[in-house]
Amino acid sequence: MRRAWLVGALSILVATVACAPNIDRFELAREIESGSSPPILDVRSESEFSTSHVPGAVHIPFYSVWSRSDELPTKEGEPLVVYCEHGPRAGLARVGLWLAGAGEVRFLEGHMTAWKADGLPVAAAVGEGSDAGAESGAESEWVETAQAALKPFKQGLKGALEKGLSKGPEAAIDACRLEAPRIADSVATESLHVGRSSHRLRNPENAPRPWMRPILEELRDSVRDSVVGELPHRSVRIDDERFGYAEAIYMQPLCLTCHGTDLPQPLRERIREVYPQDQATGFSVGEFRGIFWVELVTRPGVS
Repeated sequence: MRRAWLVGALSILVATVACAPNIDRFELAREIESGSSPPILDVRSESEFSTSHVPGAVHIPFYSVWSRSDELPTKEGEPLVVYCEHGPRAGLARVGLWLAGAGEVRFLEGHMTAWKADGLPVAAAVGEGSDAGAESGAESEWVETAQAALKPFKQGLKGALEKGLSKGPEAAIDACRLEAPRIADSVATESLHVGRSSHRLRNPENAPRPWMRPILEELRDSVRDSVVGELPHRSVRIDDERFGYAEAIYMQPLCLTCHGTDLPQPLRERIREVYPQDQATGFSVGEFRGIFWVELVTRPGVS
């Protein structure tokens, strides 16, 4: 009798804890677009997440949220949005979040099934440690095209920076400002464009486009001491006609000349003169600096 009572009580507790209010999926999509979304948690399998997920979502399987509570995304004053494919796993994850002492939780209305059915933006986890085979054949080709386009862009930027630094740090500031757009234009075609962006801008013309903001938010706290091997990257189906690719940039020693902490006064004055709203100093080696990005037109006849 006591055991039956205990089982019943636990069942009621779990059923109660597993409930949470919904957040409208279109509302969330608008918040993602504007860069003001709450933290998002995907509790599906690794393969499901790698294939497609809500942009900016952090992945922790539903059975691990309690033990990995220190990895939960948080944002002061915002609820945690949780979703799975249909709903049941999100409910189980809600129990783990309750046990971990997490704050307010909301479920994504309709979960991933409804999100995809409505054609809302998705991202594919094709970064470090992910399975590129999860991408469709077309997406794999687009990723290869984007990576090939970035090679001359990155090489050109490095050459311009080194040439500018040979004349002094102030000259390097002008080299980046003037040469980077020219190099990007030389790589671009009618159906492909490249550039750089960051969560801490120097040049306001490099402000992130809406699809880049969740990627910057996801990668901003990552650290990497070496550029050996494949760098983290993300791909996004922007809409029916465009595909986006972003590749992480980490601070290297050479770049500390103009982005580090102890900049000489003449250099600081030159930066303030050219970029009055500069946010791009105070970096350390290995710190996430921003992204290289590529936009591809994937539907012929669209520019």
